[in-house]
Amino acid sequence: TRSGVVPGDQGYLPNKGMEAFVNEGVIRTIVYQNAEEYHDVIANCRKLNLNDLSEKLSKDVLDESKLIRLIRWWVKFSKVQFCTDVQAADLKDRIRFYLQIERDQGNEKVVPVYFLKDFLFYLDQNKIRSGSGFNIDDLPMPGSVLPKHFQDAITTRVLSDKSLNAWFSPLPIEIWIDFVSQHPCMTTGQPEYEKLRLQVLSTLGNEHRNVSMLQILNFASYSSTFKIGRAH
Repeated sequence: TRSGVVPGDQGYLPNKGMEAFVNEGVIRTIVYQNAEEYHDVIANCRKLNLNDLSEKLSKDVLDESKLIRLIRWWVKFSKVQFCTDVQAADLKDRIRFYLQIERDQGNEKVVPVYFLKDFLFYLDQNKIRSGSGFNIDDLPMPGSVLPKHFQDAITTRVLSDKSLNAWFSPLPIEIWIDFVSQHPCMTTGQPEYEKLRLQVLSTLGNEHRNVSMLQILNFASYSSTFKIGRAH
């Protein structure tokens, strides 16, 4: 196996890339391919499954690169093996990780460890749009939003895949408005927040215009379903 020699009945067979995250007792792919009948019939080895993965993840603290690989792998895995939302949510609940920048800057013994279950949203720039001349990434965001460099590495296309619906969803504008309305830039009136406050107000203005236009379009669509006759 990848972690040393074990009795045949204690070895696990690789399963669609899952072995990248569970390495103890897993038979090397090339060894299995060269003796499939032995491992399947004589040794009666079983394939890795989600329970094995969940147990392993509950013991590990992943670095950023491994977490990103795990999320990308889960999307691919879900396309070839059906997984319920309950299984997906249970797996996410067990994942812990640390931020590399915090490890580089601080004492390794006190690096904060985060639970992936606490991150519920990603930022979809098609749903929350900053005003002209501003960068959406400069806006204050709730702590439940994935860090920007995670999103950049994983990509919005992957995060929006249906296989991750039980993990993340686009940050709703209503939640962001509730958060930013209590942010110091909107509650203290301090001069150092002037630029940020202007950006927030510009973003809120965009949202107001979008909602108003949507209401107009909905009304127009509703009205077109009726024929207005001439009064008698």
